[in-house]
Amino acid sequence: MPKTRDLTLELRDLIERVIRLSPTGSGALPPTSAKSKLVAQIETIVKNPSLFTELLAVYTDYTQEQDTCREIDISPALRSLETLGTLCILAITALRSEVKLTGRVCELLRRIWHPLVEWLDILHPGHELVPVGSHVMRSLIPLYSFIFQQKASLVAALEDAPYQLVPQFAGLCEMVKGALMDSNAQLDVLAVEYGLRAVNFNVPRFCRLALGGVNCALDHWRVSHAQDLAMHQLELLYDLVVRQPGVFRMHSRSFVRNLSRIARALDALPDGRDPAIGACVILLGMAMGDESGEVAAWVVREPVMPLMLEIDGEEDEPEVGSLRWALSDGLSGIARKTVFYSVVRALCRHQLRPEHWLRFGKGPTREVIGEVMYRRVNLFRKEYRKTDCANAQCPRKGTPVHSRHCACFYIRYCSRTCQRTDWAQHRHDCLSYLRWEADGLEDIRAAGFSRKELNFISNLSRYYVDQHVVRILEDIDRIAGHSQTPPLILLTVDLVSMPPTHMVKLRKPSPIFGPSAGDIIVYVSVMTPNGNGPLRAAILDYSREELDSFAEGRVEEDSGVVVDGRRDPASEVVPLIIEDVD
Repeated sequence: MPKTRDLTLELRDLIERVIRLSPTGSGALPPTSAKSKLVAQIETIVKNPSLFTELLAVYTDYTQEQDTCREIDISPALRSLETLGTLCILAITALRSEVKLTGRVCELLRRIWHPLVEWLDILHPGHELVPVGSHVMRSLIPLYSFIFQQKASLVAALEDAPYQLVPQFAGLCEMVKGALMDSNAQLDVLAVEYGLRAVNFNVPRFCRLALGGVNCALDHWRVSHAQDLAMHQLELLYDLVVRQPGVFRMHSRSFVRNLSRIARALDALPDGRDPAIGACVILLGMAMGDESGEVAAWVVREPVMPLMLEIDGEEDEPEVGSLRWALSDGLSGIARKTVFYSVVRALCRHQLRPEHWLRFGKGPTREVIGEVMYRRVNLFRKEYRKTDCANAQCPRKGTPVHSRHCACFYIRYCSRTCQRTDWAQHRHDCLSYLRWEADGLEDIRAAGFSRKELNFISNLSRYYVDQHVVRILEDIDRIAGHSQTPPLILLTVDLVSMPPTHMVKLRKPSPIFGPSAGDIIVYVSVMTPNGNGPLRAAILDYSREELDSFAEGRVEEDSGVVVDGRRDPASEVVPLIIEDVD
């Protein structure tokens, strides 16, 4: 082993040359061969904690000798890639050591870190990146690797470290984009893993930059190296999708495309089924995190959709909490997006199993909505029966279990014991619901609509009203004032495929006051099986607010009709009066 004194002198000389390097290039670094030898010596000495401590002491003593060390302008030196590479190596050797993060170590990190900050701030879009596969690029990856592992210690040691680290990690992600063209697939793996861990700093601007680097890694992923995508990396990505769905907005389309390709590549490998399911679950999580339904439409259009349906269609029941269980749950979530036209249209391309959550026939997308509704109701029934118990003291609280509804049909319990335990809390509400039922509700004895189902019906009704609201208003304008009887506007909502085997608490259509001669009555005819008038009443009751929201504030010229649902001396809009025609 080389003598400690010789090493410290060489290291001191190297540090002095780097810091004192002038803009005119008066200083000079050791040649590459000599530098490599010095690096090897440093890596040898750090294996001995006592020798490494002495090495740090020499460096600390040197920096303390410089009265203006903190103010030294070393940015010109950082224009040399060799200089940056040397600083990276010094930092790596310091961080890799097993020496406790003492004050001297922290001082070393500060001194080396600030030049790296300056350099990395330069490396952003709009500036030329360092050459692909360069020494600098390869030295940065392990540096950041160790920093991620020691994040907690660094945060405690480096004062306001979290805010200082953000631009540096962002710079790394941008630099990785160039490095990924290298033939070494491990750079792809590292970029995904470290980029995702970096997002845990939870700074919005940084999240976007980090995801840019991660997405670039996925975009360059080679099918032959698909097995390198470890499950823990997929878990990091899924956790990010669930916790911060908003940061995917800039890259959501390309993320969907890349993950779809990776999922299919993983499934083709001998042991790649679980990672493939993991990638599919991430896709479904992205779809559920997007309120517009746009990402759901992208996911449904991807070639990976048949793979999801194949996995979900396997005969054995998935274990709760398993990847297959998460996949089935995600597919159920996709169905909630069927109120969006783009998702329905994309789903029409798939031949889905009759027993699954959707089944489509042929014909225009608009005609498919009824079948979507039919399958969606069945799905909601299945989901709602496996819901959380309403008893706050239930030992299985927080875990979806098979449950039954109370007599009021508003809440559910997993057992009679839980229902009896919660009766003191629920008694008043339950009796109020039952009195309301006796006063104005009718009970259809079959299976019940849950509130989730009615919310979905509300969205579906909104879709229909949205398609016809212009015609409704035009008809009101056309016939208003031309008849002594209340004008009739007929809006037909076709829900023929709605099964009659659902119990629903219905408000009977019994208006206290009949329409006056000046009223405008909008009749909404809902076609349901077996002339189920009360079922129509429930759907229309949930549609009324949607029609009001579309028609609110519209004043038709020359008609004297204010379409806003409020009584007017000249006219009134009664948004929904049930037309119970078999």
